[in-house]
Amino acid sequence: NTIVVPRGGEYEVRLPDGSYVWMNADSEIRFPVVFTGQTRQVSLKGEAYFKVEKDSLHPFIVNVYDKLKVEVLGTEFNVQAYSGDEVVKTTLNCGKVRVMMGKEALELAPDQQAVCDLRHRRFHKIEVNANYFSAWKDGKFIFEDEPLENILNSLARWYNISVFYQNEELKNFHFTGDLERYDDFSVALRMLEKATNIRFLVTGRTVVVQPHHIGDRRRGRVGGVATVAERPPRPHVPRPHRCRYCGPDAAAGGRRGRGPHPGGAPRVDRHARRRPPGLRVRPAAGVDRRHDRAPCLAR
Repeated sequence: NTIVVPRGGEYEVRLPDGSYVWMNADSEIRFPVVFTGQTRQVSLKGEAYFKVEKDSLHPFIVNVYDKLKVEVLGTEFNVQAYSGDEVVKTTLNCGKVRVMMGKEALELAPDQQAVCDLRHRRFHKIEVNANYFSAWKDGKFIFEDEPLENILNSLARWYNISVFYQNEELKNFHFTGDLERYDDFSVALRMLEKATNIRFLVTGRTVVVQPHHIGDRRRGRVGGVATVAERPPRPHVPRPHRCRYCGPDAAAGGRRGRGPHPGGAPRVDRHARRRPPGLRVRPAAGVDRRHDRAPCLAR
């Protein structure tokens, strides 16, 4: 049997021996219809959380890209091995597992993680909070001093989006916190904007990561997710006002005696001569801001 979970999805499956597997987005697992022989073997690509039924006579083995094996008897653990990633992480929640790469092996205790570098074929173990790495199956993303690139890769798989960086240095921002997995994607981006010195431009399913403008470069800024529709408008360049009721100098307040203007008499700023240079008087409501006069209804 082969089960493929697409981007933006998740799946829970019960194996023939009674073990349970929670599969994260963009993952694949292969297992037989019935386990036979001395071992229970499955193959994984992506990320999954295993709750293995205890059977001391038949070890449970997870194969990762035919380069790494995780052997257990009865335990709960998380394996993260996405295609394209050079590092595979095996995190133990309870019980005991053995991680094997070639002739080398590491045994993990609860709250330990084996970090395996597939490219250089070496691995080591570190102390972690295992609940952080399995929180995704309980509806949360929990990050602790995690690079922005890793965070957005996780969000991209779950929300099925594409992420591009305007500056490669932005990938090195680190973030600590938790996000609700079932919240809208814009909520997750706003949380990241509050904690980091970046902003996001969202167009459909594409997200562009940008640095803040110089005036906005401060940590903790309460920001929103910028969409194409919310971009600041371009500055308006006034154009001469011309219509059959007004002459070419109508913007200056003259009508050249062409009769009454449908929009009413031109609005003349009485304080124009007294206005200090550099200041701008805000026009009254309902007045054309380009000419400080009533709008021309003939246009």
